[in-house]
Amino acid sequence: HSYKYISYTRRKQLSRLHLYGEQLSTSDRILNGLKSKFSEDDSKRIVDCFTRFVQGKDVDRLLGDGRSDHNRQVANCYVEGLELQPFHNPFDGKFEWTKGLEANVETVKEELELFLRKNQKKAQPDNDVWMAARNTAGHSYGPEWKTFGLQDRGVWDEENLQWFPKTVKLLKDTQTPSCEVFFARQGAESGILPHSDFNNFILTC
Repeated sequence: HSYKYISYTRRKQLSRLHLYGEQLSTSDRILNGLKSKFSEDDSKRIVDCFTRFVQGKDVDRLLGDGRSDHNRQVANCYVEGLELQPFHNPFDGKFEWTKGLEANVETVKEELELFLRKNQKKAQPDNDVWMAARNTAGHSYGPEWKTFGLQDRGVWDEENLQWFPKTVKLLKDTQTPSCEVFFARQGAESGILPHSDFNNFILTC
């Protein structure tokens, strides 16, 4: 719509957001959304994290006594003040949803095996449905490390989900707080190196 037909109140909002005569970048819109929805105290750590990410300011430091490179933390997305430890205790009451997943692991395994049997072409590691790590440092996970995704950044893959209805229902019934769900594969007996996935606020289960 023409700017002259926008209400006075809306014009003030647009002027405040610098949208009149100038388009905000995606990062600016995200920051403005955070600041408008949450108080400064509630959002400060997240705003600071996102700002560092946009500016390309990475965190690279040694944890603990600072003498072992195995305790190295490298992150391009980092929230201050979170608990830092390589492994978390699954029995301390913070991860109750994992009990439901563990009790039904055979259900997940059966669906995966059925998918691999019914989709011999897709089951091959060189098929495009198996995605390599976005960052080349992903090679630290293991040779030929790839994933077959059901969920990525909170968005479910409808095409892949059709093969895993019980697995998806299990995740939802247990209220698993997921942002990514995938099956991973890599070379036999290849091992996996210490890594931090470039952030400190998502746990791998």
